[in-house]
This record gives sequence, structure tokens and C-alpha cells, in this order.
Amino acid sequence: MIGKPVRAAAALLMASVATAGAAGGGAVDPLAPVAGAEARVSPLAEVTLGAADLDAVARFYGEGLGMACTRERLEAGPAARFRRHYGMAGDGPLEMLACTRPAVAGAARVRAIALGADAPMVRPGHDARLPGGLSLGFPSAGNAPLLARLEGLGFRSSAGLTSITLPRGDGSSYSVGEVHLLAPDGLYVLGIDRGEMAPVGPIDPAAGAGGPAYSGIVVADLPALSRLLGDVVGLEKRREVELGSAGPEGGLGLPAGTRFDFQQWFAPGAATGYVVVIHYRDGAGRPAAHGAPDARGLMMWTFEADDLAARADAARAAGVRVVAGPAEVPEPGGCRQSLVLATAEGFRIELVGRRAPAAC
Repeated sequence: MIGKPVRAAAALLMASVATAGAAGGGAVDPLAPVAGAEARVSPLAEVTLGAADLDAVARFYGEGLGMACTRERLEAGPAARFRRHYGMAGDGPLEMLACTRPAVAGAARVRAIALGADAPMVRPGHDARLPGGLSLGFPSAGNAPLLARLEGLGFRSSAGLTSITLPRGDGSSYSVGEVHLLAPDGLYVLGIDRGEMAPVGPIDPAAGAGGPAYSGIVVADLPALSRLLGDVVGLEKRREVELGSAGPEGGLGLPAGTRFDFQQWFAPGAATGYVVVIHYRDGAGRPAAHGAPDARGLMMWTFEADDLAARADAARAAGVRVVAGPAEVPEPGGCRQSLVLATAEGFRIELVGRRAPAAC
């Protein structure tokens, strides 16, 4: 079962978003939750990564971003059941790493599964135009010290300190400071400093960062993804804009003038734990290199939800692929009730029961 603090995130952030989001003469924050919204799903509870080297992952997310990372292991029958459920090949023990942020309620957990250096990559060369898992976003109290800390550990950014201009709900705009860090296994990890606006999640003062507060993917079939996130998972689309790249200095290495749809989806009432969807226009995207779940990179999102059997029925009715479940699946320290769905491109989205079953 995913930890309880995830479900407390909306309550903790509602007041701060309502106050900070109105900074600058009453400007409306487009990411602010709507009061009284009822959620059938939690904010993003966990992201699963496929990794070549768990030590490198621990250095990046633990030493670099201030998360608490612990090694985990599944052996024999539980490891086989785990692989079967998630559609993973191989045999033998499963080595994992779990990174959490105990000082911050509502931060999603990062789980990395060791696949080895020979495993293919979802996003070789950090190519942002390939479909599949793209990014994790961490609220930052200042991107310059964050970048210096990661560079001191031997990691790089794609474009140094950058910014992006986004619209508010009243037609005005605001700037967001960003740093695009080149994380292990082809993943982009962003430090996000929203300046006068409310942060995208609580920040741990000791680390100068919080989260992860969001995760992003690239899709080719936007209507199919909208049915999955909206009709089945129960998220609400809080922002949809068309953006254009200024060129490689923008952080994702996109050619200048590349146009793309940019969406942000939240659990109703939540102010963090959201997902970002990018859809390239005019054929700017590329065919997939390798898909989940046996490729290194961002493999899966996990949300908590009720009535997984009904969710599976709703997925089939919406034309969404059900990969596995609902079923009880072993994990280090217990088990979870899991339903695994897939986007049209094969990215996994998992719904887990809010209460762990008595036994696996």
C-alpha cells in the first residue's frame, strides 16, 4: 500500500495556493484547485523507474535532491509474481530502490527497479521527441544551488538555468524558473521555481527542494490519453495550452519552432502530485525506441483509488488496455492490490487499492 501522506497533500496546500496564487494584483493561478471538488483518486503516489545502476539513482535522488533512499529486494515466488503482473521478463531476485521525502507530506515516492546496463532505454540520448515517460518535476527554493549540488555529484543539465512564460487564468502571464537535469537512464528531472506563484508542492527547507510534485510523458494519441486520465483514472485537466520551443536553449533539445500541446492533469481538489502531457504537432514526434516495462527510464505512474474492479470495467468500456488485475501483488514489506492499464503507446498507469489486503 502506498503511504497515507499522499492523500493529505491537497488539504495541506489548499490555503497556500489560494494565497500565493493571487500574488501580483489578484492574478489567478491556473493550477489552483477548485474548492469543494471531490476526488475519486489520489494525487500521483509513486513513479517507477527502470535503472541500469541503483547506486547512480541513489546518488541523484538521495544526495542530489535530498530524498531518503533505501534498498529493497524480492526473491523467489514473490519476485516471479511481481514480474508476471507487470509484464516483465527475466527471473531471479529483483533489486529495487525506494526514495521518499519523509519531511514533506504528499511527495510521490520514487521506486527504481534494477534492469542492468544492457537493458534498452525508453529515451536514448535523452531524446525528448520520443513517446513514453519523459520527466519528473521537483519544486525548488532556488535552482542555482540545486544545479551546483548535482553538478558536484557529476551530473549535468541540458541548458543550465532557464525560464518559461506561462499564462494565468486572467490572461496575464508569469515566469517559471527551470533547470533541466539529465538524470540517470534518459530521464529529465526539472527543478521548478515559480517565483511569486505558489510552488508546485511543499519544499523541504533542509534540501531546498520538495517532491517529486509531478511527472511528464509524451504521447502520440492525445484523445486516447484523455479518455484514460479523465474517464478512467478520474483526473481533471486544469490547463491546456499550445507552446513552441525556442530551440536547444529551452532545455529539452527541441528544434526551434517545434509546436506542442501541453496539458496538466490533477486529482480534483489537489494542488500537487499532477501529471504533464506533451503531444507534438505537425509530425514533430518520433516513433518509440523501446516501451515499458523492460526498458530503462520512466516506466509507470501509480495512483490510489477505490473499487478497482469497476475501474477495470470502465477502462474496457473506454477502449483502454487492461494489462493486469485487479490482483494482489507482492512488494517489499507486504503487498498491494493493483490494476495496471496502458496508454496507446504502452506507458503503464497503475491504480492501487487504498487499503492493503491482509495477505498476499
